[in-house]
Amino acid sequence: MMPIDRIVIGLTLSLLVAVGQAAEKPSESTQVSPRIVGGEDANPDDYPFFAKVFADGSSCGGVLISDEWLLTAGHCVYEEGVVAAADTFARIDTEILLVSEIYLHQSYNDSSLDYDYALLKLSEPYAGNLELPILASASIYQELTPDADSLTVIGFGYIAGGGPPATSLQQVQIPLITVEQCREFWSGQLISNRMFCAYHPERDACNGDSGGPVLFGSPGSFQLVGLVSWGDNACIEMPGGYADVGVVRSWIDGVRAGDYPASEAGELRDSGGDSGGATGLLWWPLLLCLLWLRRFREQAL
Repeated sequence: MMPIDRIVIGLTLSLLVAVGQAAEKPSESTQVSPRIVGGEDANPDDYPFFAKVFADGSSCGGVLISDEWLLTAGHCVYEEGVVAAADTFARIDTEILLVSEIYLHQSYNDSSLDYDYALLKLSEPYAGNLELPILASASIYQELTPDADSLTVIGFGYIAGGGPPATSLQQVQIPLITVEQCREFWSGQLISNRMFCAYHPERDACNGDSGGPVLFGSPGSFQLVGLVSWGDNACIEMPGGYADVGVVRSWIDGVRAGDYPASEAGELRDSGGDSGGATGLLWWPLLLCLLWLRRFREQAL
């Protein structure tokens, strides 16, 4: 017979997955987090570093870059001047990873989504598969060739504009394009030196994929070059905007070395902001249940 704590935790995880998928909804804005459309089922074993991040009202992707650190988009943990910290956690496969500290990039701009990066420090080191992607160390445009190199984007977001959400991990290949090509579609949209664009008329990321990894290469030798950041609400026929990981490599290394203070958390945000689109109030009691069970087990040891 399975111990009662495992039964309840298993039920909690199932509910978290169902709530995170069912509650995601598109924003009415065009400057929203992109979403995977036109992809195919992925083999999760090819992406053991992929995480799903929950942060009070948001359901996003993320990527494990060490046994203690997760990288995700800044807008996944920030809304209306508030950083959500105490209620942030992640899930890899069926394992819940609690977050102890959030480091939102100090230059993050919520209007333009410039510097769209956040590092999450785990409460305990992750003991699972640590086959991690290689972190890019320079701008993607210094390393790869637009119109020749394609990028891999993965996530559990919508598989069409407006839904439904994916029921299994999706992957899609999207060609890198130049900033100039991107601006032909996005007239007036800020495309900073911390961003790059990828485009295929029938493929894109979608709601719920924000913060997920953008990869170059193949399983076992992936390079992490970006994070899903912004795009068009329809999820097709427009380039997607991505946060360039290589240009902030020194910031990532500095945070991990302790050179920056953790972001101060404010009051819990109201749910309903885009940031990937989940409804935090629904899964928050489930997380409390999980934390109670964990404390009970620690006291019993």
